[in-house]
Amino acid sequence: MTNEVVSDAQLLLANLYVQGVPNYDPGTFKPEYNRAFVLYESASKRGNVDAVFNVALCHEKGCGTSISFAKAVHNYKKAALRNHPGAMFRLGTALQTGSLGMPVNLRDGIKWLRLSAKYATKTYPHALYEYAMLHESGVTGLVYPDHEFMVEALGRGAVLGHAGCQVKLGEIYSDGLYGFKKDIGKGVYYYSLAAENGIPEGMFELGGIYLTGAHDESTNLRLDKSVQEAVRWVSLAAECNLPRALFAMGYFAEKGMSANGKTKPDEKTALLWYKKAALVGDPKAVAKLEELGIQVDWKAFRKMEAAQEKGSWGASILQLGGGVGVSKAKMKEEVALRMDAMKVRASGRHVEVDEELDGGNKCTVM
Repeated sequence: MTNEVVSDAQLLLANLYVQGVPNYDPGTFKPEYNRAFVLYESASKRGNVDAVFNVALCHEKGCGTSISFAKAVHNYKKAALRNHPGAMFRLGTALQTGSLGMPVNLRDGIKWLRLSAKYATKTYPHALYEYAMLHESGVTGLVYPDHEFMVEALGRGAVLGHAGCQVKLGEIYSDGLYGFKKDIGKGVYYYSLAAENGIPEGMFELGGIYLTGAHDESTNLRLDKSVQEAVRWVSLAAECNLPRALFAMGYFAEKGMSANGKTKPDEKTALLWYKKAALVGDPKAVAKLEELGIQVDWKAFRKMEAAQEKGSWGASILQLGGGVGVSKAKMKEEVALRMDAMKVRASGRHVEVDEELDGGNKCTVM
């Protein structure tokens, strides 16, 4: 067998050691990083660029080997010079923030993000979001504000499955931001993509749309108001510990709004939701509890706040074996059910999305 065939087989087996067999016994699977690292390293020596990237990630995170930023940077550079978008993205973010022991260099960091965006794939679309958002306000002397380009890049990222791009486009079209025409149909479409991707922000925003209903005469889109559907969508986001969703569930309980149609206020349940929201850093929940004279566990609050700050659409979501993450099977089933309900409720002409950004295939709202 050729080196290419062997290295591809090694990479595949290593990914299985890390991620498990898809849809097979996910509840008991435990990653075997030591075995995976040996295979990644062997495949990288045979010239497999994805394996080189994964070796770098192992050295950065200490998976199957000791943490070594020097070795991580060395391998990221090797992969980046062969146009690996994940490696380019990681070098770009490291140079922007001064992580991995690298000095801050915005010019070079932006260069790597631009190249990563150019070579973005469904496995590594991350740079499209970061590079697009640099054009929101610009970077003095390096990047000019350009909202047209920003939306174009976000569109590419959304098609490739990047949740940050999908949520941001949902905001832009739902609210008519940056001078773009308000288009609630497109907003629903992009939030739906994010929700199907298992992203709580998308679920939460769909709940908000159901709370008021959505009527768009320009596209003849009609999504009638439904408190029950709103609560169902927000509850899915709350299951993911989205702070805003936890607070909203408290508000719903306090006002007697539920998914089963009951309209009796439940202050005890509302208080539990407010406490949960406060502990994951929602400022409205903290203010609500203080208003009620209830002490907040600030030690736990600060711990959760620090964890929230670490989370982003950036480098923290790069993972061994590639990909941008998937939602849990149960959550995906719940989201699919809500999507089916939305298809039944929605009426009117479906909104078409730029077919060029979707590989020549028109997408519809639902």
